[in-house]
Amino acid sequence: MKKFGILGCGKMGGAILDGVSKFFDKQDILICERNPKNVERLQSQGYELTLDATRLSKECEVVLLSVKPQDLNEALNGTEKGAKTLYLSICAGLSLKSLEEILGNVAIVRAMPSTAATIGQAATCVTPNAYCTEEDVKTAKSIFSTVGKVVEIEEKFMDEIIALSGSFIAFAYYYAQGFLKQAIKDGIDEKTATALLAQTYVGAGNMMLSGKPIEQLIKDVCSKGGTTLAGLERLEKGKLHDICADCSTACAKRSKELGEKK
Repeated sequence: MKKFGILGCGKMGGAILDGVSKFFDKQDILICERNPKNVERLQSQGYELTLDATRLSKECEVVLLSVKPQDLNEALNGTEKGAKTLYLSICAGLSLKSLEEILGNVAIVRAMPSTAATIGQAATCVTPNAYCTEEDVKTAKSIFSTVGKVVEIEEKFMDEIIALSGSFIAFAYYYAQGFLKQAIKDGIDEKTATALLAQTYVGAGNMMLSGKPIEQLIKDVCSKGGTTLAGLERLEKGKLHDICADCSTACAKRSKELGEKK
């Protein structure tokens, strides 16, 4: 029996494949993929591929579901679900209830990693259904930990937390892009500005992990009448926090909508 199967091996599925391939031999991995470019790449790397999704449930101990949520039902249509198979879903917006309607009463862990999984730095939230054993949850965490940090949460927070751990990475890039554009306009070369912004993000992230409250971290950068306060006052005038709240709400709303379109 195969140890690991993947349904859909695009960017995110490929990132997780790269992570688990450090622990599983290629002969223990089975991939169901239809995109010709992905198929060619995976075959050249020595992986076994199939167009028959039913093989995954029949032959794999763990199956990663990594397709668009609206495509999952069709992809698994007619599949005999493996009662002893652990399913890991990274299909955005699909609740455990929706997944059970498709898969049946089987062990399922819903997860939401970010694209930083491609460099092993994702922040992944996982939530198991009632059919999961402690060993199932441990297995899921072990697999997702190959591409970054893993946190178990209650499912009722999953849609809202996507803005923090899944989509936020794009929001962070967008914010940085605004400063990058201004730096280039001011005459700073793009390579230098990008390197400075990137390292500042790395430093800021590690400072946040230190445990010090974020309010204090902000104060630590500020001095009375200084440059940072001048910038912060402009952000406050533009009601940046309100915009962030609206952004997070829009993200969660879309996640729920995607789940409803299963």
